[in-house]
Amino acid sequence: MPASLQEELVAAGLKHAWVHQAPRFGRAGEDGLVIFESGKGCLLTDITGREVFDGMSGAWVVNVGHGRTEIADAIGDQARRLAYASAFNFLTEPAIRLAEKLALIAPEPLERVFLCSGGAEAVEAALAMARQYYFNIGQRGRYKIISRRGSYHGSAFGGKSVSGLRHNLLQQRFAPLLEGCIQVAGPNTYRTEDDLDPRAYAIRCAREIERAILHEGPDSVAAVIGEPISASAGVQVPDREYWQIVRDVCTRHGILLILDEVLVGMGRTGKMFAFEHYGVVPDIVTLSKGIASGYAPIGAVVVSKTVAESFAGDNVFSHGYTYGSHPVASAAGLRNIEILEREELVGASATTGAYMHERLNGLAQRYRSIGDVRGLGMIAAIELVADRGSKTPFPVEAKMSQRLADCLLDEGIFLRVWDVIHVAPPLVATREDIDRMVDGIGRAIGRFERDIGFN
Repeated sequence: MPASLQEELVAAGLKHAWVHQAPRFGRAGEDGLVIFESGKGCLLTDITGREVFDGMSGAWVVNVGHGRTEIADAIGDQARRLAYASAFNFLTEPAIRLAEKLALIAPEPLERVFLCSGGAEAVEAALAMARQYYFNIGQRGRYKIISRRGSYHGSAFGGKSVSGLRHNLLQQRFAPLLEGCIQVAGPNTYRTEDDLDPRAYAIRCAREIERAILHEGPDSVAAVIGEPISASAGVQVPDREYWQIVRDVCTRHGILLILDEVLVGMGRTGKMFAFEHYGVVPDIVTLSKGIASGYAPIGAVVVSKTVAESFAGDNVFSHGYTYGSHPVASAAGLRNIEILEREELVGASATTGAYMHERLNGLAQRYRSIGDVRGLGMIAAIELVADRGSKTPFPVEAKMSQRLADCLLDEGIFLRVWDVIHVAPPLVATREDIDRMVDGIGRAIGRFERDIGFN
């Protein structure tokens, strides 16, 4: 792209575009705004021609990698035949086929699929579905939702209300949030309470859900919602017993279990659904990012037979979206899942993911600021601390997040840095790709340690 056009594009972007959750509406520093224009496999190319390794799959999204022309072809073919049809009272073949496919790969009794256009919509629909389910069966006092501190369930208002990530900030900026949303402690394998080991602490957190249910009154609680592996809480992989206890608690008290797999579903953890690692099945599961790997916006709520059948007859689900069951997005999802299965990318996520974790753990032997490395499959977190013994985080004035993000980008690697370095490359990544990424992460951490005088 000519330099003059680059400058014009950056200026227009800074003036008119609203970059999501970014200060000053966009990242505007000495290098201006980062604008990507193409991608292939694990690589992104910006308008200057610079290649960047996409260690985040965009935003935990592009599971099958960038530049998949066969998905683009499926989108184009469907758009030429039929680009849109109303989801209200009507369906299209790709929407039916995608719903059928998702129901087939989901374990029983999950069998009915509500298609929408993103993860936030999926969570919103799941929450509405849970509340109306109890209305349908004559238990109209059940409306409360229990979630976990540190969780994230999307930017729609219901999702904000049940999210525990930066909950105090959400309350300040969007108050009042929805009534009846209760947060309890979530499992943390690195920072436990009372010096408990991770398993014992996970069990305590699971029991806390039941204590909250009993405190609120079981007849007032509609659902428990949680991410099986919580990326927002720093990629927390709880002990297997945690979700088994929660599943049992929900069953005994007649409460729906909603598992939010918007981020970790569709192969990211080495299984098609993250909850499969725990030997449980939810009543409702939300999906989005990996369904179409970002090639089209799409989300899904997969529901058990019991829940779905309560909406029969006159109990119409009073909820819907203009772009629900979108035929073009559905075609993209179908082709994406075909690639996941044909290329055995779920298995690759497990095997290549194991290698990635081995390499990341090796960094902890070289850099004193690394307090913990954790994750599963092709999702990981590196937690940096000022002191390993006390697990003390770096102070705000160290500007760890921005410094590390800049160091990583200088190394040609895009990763998301919050309180931890998030790592989630496409499932198509090879060992060579992992080596390139991990070596760059190591150099970036080394530079960060030198810059702050950490020795």
